[in-house]
This record gives sequence, C-alpha cells and structure tokens, in this order.
Amino acid sequence: MKLYYRLIGLTLGYSLLLGSGAIPQHSDEPYVSMRVIPEKAVIFPGEPLMLKVVFSNTRSSSAALDLGIEGLEAFSFTLIDNQSNKVCTGADQEQGGFRPLVRVAVPAHESVEKRLLFNIWCSTMLPFGQYKIKTNFRDASDHSKVFTAETDFEIAPFSKPEMQEIFSAELSKILNKPPVEEMRLAIRKIAYSESPEVVPYIAQIVASKNVEILWKSEVIRGLGKIKTLESAKLLKQIFYNRSSSGIERDDALSAIHQIYSNTKDQRILRELRPVIKAHPKPPLKRIIG
Repeated sequence: MKLYYRLIGLTLGYSLLLGSGAIPQHSDEPYVSMRVIPEKAVIFPGEPLMLKVVFSNTRSSSAALDLGIEGLEAFSFTLIDNQSNKVCTGADQEQGGFRPLVRVAVPAHESVEKRLLFNIWCSTMLPFGQYKIKTNFRDASDHSKVFTAETDFEIAPFSKPEMQEIFSAELSKILNKPPVEEMRLAIRKIAYSESPEVVPYIAQIVASKNVEILWKSEVIRGLGKIKTLESAKLLKQIFYNRSSSGIERDDALSAIHQIYSNTKDQRILRELRPVIKAHPKPPLKRIIG
C-alpha cells in the first residue's frame, strides 16, 4: 500500500498532498470484485467487529484502487436488522490532522485484503439478533469504480466476563506500546466500543504515562457516546485534573457536552450540570490532532 498525506479541515478548503503528489484517476482499470467477511460471526453488544475486505482481480493486468483517507474514505456501510430495518448508515468521519491516503495495487489474478473496524462507522451496542452489513466501496479518485457486498453477523446476549477479557487484551497491547498501526487499531477498538464496560479501561489508558496524548484524546472522545454515570464521572475527573493537558481537557469538555445533550438520566444531568453552567459552550474543534 502506498501512503500519502493530506491536511484535513483547513478553513480555506485546500488539500495538501505530500510525497508523490495528487493521485491520478484511472478510468480503464481491470475488473475487480469485492468480498466482505466478518472475522467473528458472533459478537457481544459493544464488541469491536473486524471486517476483512477482499479485493480480487480476475484479469491479466494490475488494478489500482484509491481507498482514500486512512484507507477508510472509500467505504460506507448500511446495517440492517432481522426485520429489514436500517439500523445505521455510516460513512467515515473525518477527524482532522494529517491522515494518510492509501492506494492499493491488486496484481493480475490475485487478491489483496484490507481489515476494517466496523465500529468506526456503526455502533454494535445493539439488541441481540441477526444483522446484515451492506458494504459500498467507491474509489476515492475514480467514482466510476463502485463495488458492493453483503455479509451477516450475530449479536449474542451480553457477557460481562468475556467483554472484560476482550478489553483487557486490548489494554495490554496499548500499555506495551506496540507499533503505530497496532496501537491505532487497539485504541480505536476501545474508543469506538460504546460499551459501559470499557470505561475503567479508558481510565487506565488516560492515567498511563506510556500512552501519548493524542491516543488518550481518542479514547476520551469515545466517552461522549457512553451515556452512563461512570462515564460522566470519569470525564469530570479528567476535566478538573490539574495534570490533564489542554487537549485532554478540551476533549473531556466536548464529551461532557455530548452526553449532557443526549441523555435524560437525572443522575447524569445532576453530575454534569455544574460543568455545563461554568462552560456552556463546547470548545472549538481542533484542526490538527
């Protein structure tokens, strides 16, 4: 995979490409098919769901695919329950900062794989039952290249011990400072879970001196989607902690506003009301980081 970089979110609306310059369009690429396979057929509510996307080239010349920002931009998903109701329609959410642009070459008569964390697009904090994922790929440079695929998975009744085991394994990876790509995936499995069980693991990540601030920032933002008293208390603790960085405090305040605006739980509202009164507006969204 070739990586380029783009600065997202500049107010003037420009894109900055570093390295090899802009990605050219390819209008006459060989035919490529796409399959999507969940790495686990059965998961628990809030469990990270990894998808394996397989691009296969059936012709005699190589094909180039532009997956866009972080290899995520070209993908979108629709999640459907067993009553044919659309549960989620998700597209990649730009977060700002320098994010790599990813291109993939698919050799003739061969296949390449891309692993995706489905939780980035859609929550898995759902009732147990059968679900269908409709995957849409639209090449980030050449919009005439569109592939679709469907796959099924099941959400099983919640199991606290097994969820704790899952999050403990990811926490162990994070605290051992793995290579950047492994760290990013482990952080996002925690940050995008939305399971209340993940809150104490986020607390350990934030407290660790071995985890960089920008990784901490991502898991703190994830607390904003967990509308529990434990999440609210942790966010207050981060916000008022004198050792918290400005980035951490800003992310905690943003998450506090997010929870406060999306809950009717009076315990949570009482917990967060003093912060909201003192800081009635969330901080401005950062361009970098």
